[in-house]
Amino acid sequence: MNVIIQKCIDKVRKFYEGICEDATPNSTNCLDCFKGQYFDDNEICYRCEPKRYIYVGRYFPVHVKENMEALRLLPDNFIERLLELDTINIMNIGGGPGSDSFGIKTYLMNLERSGQITSPKNIYILRVDKEEGWDEIAGFINRRIVNTNKLIFDARKKNFDITQKHEWNLQESKKYHIFTMSYFLSEIDPIKTRIVADFINSFASDNIAAVIVNDNERRKVHNLKFILFDNLKADRNDEWEDGTKCHCQFSYADEDRDFIGPKLNTNSMRYVKILS
Repeated sequence: MNVIIQKCIDKVRKFYEGICEDATPNSTNCLDCFKGQYFDDNEICYRCEPKRYIYVGRYFPVHVKENMEALRLLPDNFIERLLELDTINIMNIGGGPGSDSFGIKTYLMNLERSGQITSPKNIYILRVDKEEGWDEIAGFINRRIVNTNKLIFDARKKNFDITQKHEWNLQESKKYHIFTMSYFLSEIDPIKTRIVADFINSFASDNIAAVIVNDNERRKVHNLKFILFDNLKADRNDEWEDGTKCHCQFSYADEDRDFIGPKLNTNSMRYVKILS
């Protein structure tokens, strides 16, 4: 992870003093622009390359940690059934730079080290995001984790807006066992949340499937989680949530920490719903 964070911070330093025509109002540099987009009804977008590198530099370690904590909410019997499969299909909805896929890979590698994975597994991870700009840094991040003795990773990406039904053209017959959404619900509305539920219902495995949400603690997200879960087709009514806070277990160099201003402690809510 050190290589990922250092690459992003070095990139941000190159852009730092420039302000482009799409800058957030009243910003004086890239970091001001990035922070300001989350307030005063400004547009939240990551079309801008510096914003993407700032996002990873500030949030990647803690978001990976949050996603790993969310995966730990999956009950033992679900994990046991999942690990009976030879191929596990996972979709990251609004996958951005890939913090959820990195967390999944690390989580599975920990299961292998603990002896819970006893036979080879093909792990297919599809990152879906409408912003093509994430592809470069996400590809770099994906290459940081390689195959192990028992885990063969196949990471792919598709660029489309999952909240627009006319863009649902995956051109594949795969059904997915795990869907993750990390800081995705907070950027959509109730109507789009119902569309996301329809999408998951269309592509979830009938035999074993779960949905994992990692997002901020605001009431909006809590309400959208209810809408999402209520509109999912589920054979059971198993749900878990957790908001335990802890350190991300990553240390920044002093000068990098002072420059980029990272979030170091988890402060998200994690939700899990078992569909089958």
